[in-house]
Amino acid sequence: MLLAHHRPVAVVGFWVLMALVSLALLPRINYDNSLYGLLSDEEPLVVSARSLEGRVQSAMSLGFIFEGEDFPVMLDVADSLLAPLARGPEPWLASIELDNRAPYLYRKALLMLTSAELEMLVEASEQELLRQNPFYFDIEPDSSANLSEMLQFTSVHAWLEHAIGLPPRYRTTPDGSVLVAEAFAGPALRSQGEQAMLAMIEARLDSINTANGTRVELYSNLGNWQPSSQIAAVNRIVLRGSQISMLAVVLLLGFYLRFLVRQRLHALPGRKRWMFRLFGAIIATLFLTLLVTMGMASASGWTLNLFSVPLLGIMLGVNADYLIHLVSSRLELYRPGANPIMMIARLSAKTGKGMAFSLWTTGFAMLGLIFSGFLGFQSFGGLFLMALTINYVLTFTLFMAWVNRIIARGTPAFSSETETRHHSYVPVDEIPNAEASISGQRASNAGAEGAAASHQSAETEPGLTLQTAQARNSTDTRSPGVGRHYPTTARIRWQLVFLLLVLAGSLWSASQVTFTYSLVDLEPRHQLSDAFASRYSQAVNFLDAVEPSVLLLPDLETARLALQEIESQRDSGQAFTRIHRIESLVHRIPANSNELAERLTLIRALENVWTDDAGALRFATDWPAAEQEILRQSLRVDDGIVTDSLPYRFRQLLYDSSGNPLNLIALYPDNPILDTPDALEFRADASRLVMEDGTEYHFVSTYLLSSQVLALLRDEIPAILGLAILGMFIGTWMAFGQLSTALWTSLATLGGFALTFALLQPFGFQLHLYNVVAMPLLIGIGIDSTIHLMHAAEYALQRGQSWREVSRTTMLYVFAASLTTAMGFFGFLWIDYPGIQDLALLAVSGTVCILLFSTASVYTWFVVQQHRRKRVDSSPV
Repeated sequence: MLLAHHRPVAVVGFWVLMALVSLALLPRINYDNSLYGLLSDEEPLVVSARSLEGRVQSAMSLGFIFEGEDFPVMLDVADSLLAPLARGPEPWLASIELDNRAPYLYRKALLMLTSAELEMLVEASEQELLRQNPFYFDIEPDSSANLSEMLQFTSVHAWLEHAIGLPPRYRTTPDGSVLVAEAFAGPALRSQGEQAMLAMIEARLDSINTANGTRVELYSNLGNWQPSSQIAAVNRIVLRGSQISMLAVVLLLGFYLRFLVRQRLHALPGRKRWMFRLFGAIIATLFLTLLVTMGMASASGWTLNLFSVPLLGIMLGVNADYLIHLVSSRLELYRPGANPIMMIARLSAKTGKGMAFSLWTTGFAMLGLIFSGFLGFQSFGGLFLMALTINYVLTFTLFMAWVNRIIARGTPAFSSETETRHHSYVPVDEIPNAEASISGQRASNAGAEGAAASHQSAETEPGLTLQTAQARNSTDTRSPGVGRHYPTTARIRWQLVFLLLVLAGSLWSASQVTFTYSLVDLEPRHQLSDAFASRYSQAVNFLDAVEPSVLLLPDLETARLALQEIESQRDSGQAFTRIHRIESLVHRIPANSNELAERLTLIRALENVWTDDAGALRFATDWPAAEQEILRQSLRVDDGIVTDSLPYRFRQLLYDSSGNPLNLIALYPDNPILDTPDALEFRADASRLVMEDGTEYHFVSTYLLSSQVLALLRDEIPAILGLAILGMFIGTWMAFGQLSTALWTSLATLGGFALTFALLQPFGFQLHLYNVVAMPLLIGIGIDSTIHLMHAAEYALQRGQSWREVSRTTMLYVFAASLTTAMGFFGFLWIDYPGIQDLALLAVSGTVCILLFSTASVYTWFVVQQHRRKRVDSSPV
């Protein structure tokens, strides 16, 4: 504070330099919005995923969904709309579903089946041929597979995706009301952009519907088909929430500052100018804090992740806490022409101690996040504490210098005449919490010390003359510390019983809150993706819906050994018991001439069963002629697979960009992994492979990644909460120096924390990945308001003041600060991101509940201390 007074130019220069450096560093800040950003780069799962990403060619599928009443018409519309887009030297789309110029893949489809699968198909075909005999009687009708099922199995059985066999050009629902087509982006789409293609498709669809008199609707994931587009969409949603929060904080600050200036400086000429200048100083300080925090994060190589994004609005609301307390206390102690050094000293004694206490108790509470093994917590806790510290230093340097300058420019020079003329700026009864109370100080000698106290009161309390103070003091017949403000013993007991009942009930109700591992309902929502996803899920069959977990091996021989080990462990029941199917390049590509000859022999046997002597098909006679011809071609294979001739979609799945084989093993679960609880079970069963020599490999998939995040979260949160509570208690003990006061302050905060869950639990509230970070955060920012109230209560007790004096000053500031903190989360209540919505709901509710319970608890502590003093003062000497 003194530095801000003596060296304002140096202070301003330092922070201007910091702002310029931060601006230069901002473009260098790292950002990772994926689940990988929440895990350490040393995690085996992340290492495997990164190596896989480096080899596998990335090309996300575009989806087109048609909806209509007449399936043949809808199919014609889809053909006339999408097929032309896959033609030409620079097509918009590239996909084998839309490109029938890939007979080679179909012709080689049977060769991609394993010998065991071909034997099953031969057996099913022979069984079906026997069933066509009218005299055949099947003794064991379920003993063999149905041929139609096997043909369907052949048509969709694929390596990672449905790219092998006889894939239909489109997929549809059983009733034919929804039709799905998929494609990859072509050169034209990449060069001209998705919006241009979307506009062209919509215009062409309108013309087709008009010309044919049809009513076919199209849904597409264009605009959300690239990972970068998805991340950008999430960022836009979160940024919108941050903007709403910032606006709410700024508006609340403006209203509060207007109220404060009107209350404290209602008779000062030009108070509007004061208000606007102070408001500008507050807003500038808040945004400078954000700028410097991001600059320092960039300089230190910090990577922002999913948990860091909402911090912009949150930090603005939380950091306003210090500024509100400082401005409120500075205006409370304001006296025209007063010595600035004396004002700074009094301000430091009155407010600086409480602000310092709140900073280090919040810091202690956030240590659990900072030292967590979960990067999401580390990033959130580290950035939050960094912003608080920077804001604290800014508040007592630049902001203090700014406020002093504003007050100096708006205040007449000090003189006895000035004091007389301006003593009515702030009425006596509006500033009850002066540094020396006019009710007198507790002393054994009430005579001379009472006069001295009157003189000191007149000197320190704005608008109070010496004669007024002496007159008030002479008419106050109460003994110091004793008077009508003391509650009765019965009332104190009832207050204690009420608090204990609320605390016990809240703790019990909070214990009923459950943790959900579900991520399905927490992701961002928007109308287009919801419409697309709901229809897509209707048309996707079982095999397509199951995402495999994938392992990349260094070479083909290692892949063969790994495959044998997986099958061995599955057969023995040690692991991989939930695996429905294992896929590998080892399975699909014939390893040698003997294996190739074995498959060709089985295909010849199939040809003898499927065709008659004239070459006509015995089965699939109801198929379209083109597909029957493809089926005939698939039986006429006489050589191996030339990988260079495979279509793009298939090569992209089996070979890297350099043309080298991807020695992949894919595990398909026995049931679709629809939610994270299933993923946690699958992770325990089939997430890693340990070879006989001790080498360990880790499989990769989206659900394994999410389950790894949640498993780490589940393991970390008890320790983080424990450290937050322990840190809060140690911080309050260091702050107040008394064990009883520290215990009461900590219990007041924890009671409000439990009350939050007690109120939310009946409405089905659950903890999850997003909102669990708010728990240590609530403890950290909740103890802030409790400390300010407790410090003010101690301050009032030392001066023999009543709770009314606390409620008219410090409580007002604490309520305003807590509301601005809540407003930092307010904007996220209105975004289409359920996970972050729950985070905001918990934070806003928690801030209010902790404030209310802390106020009641500190008030009870205050009256208990008053009652003790009354008993001491009333006892005979």
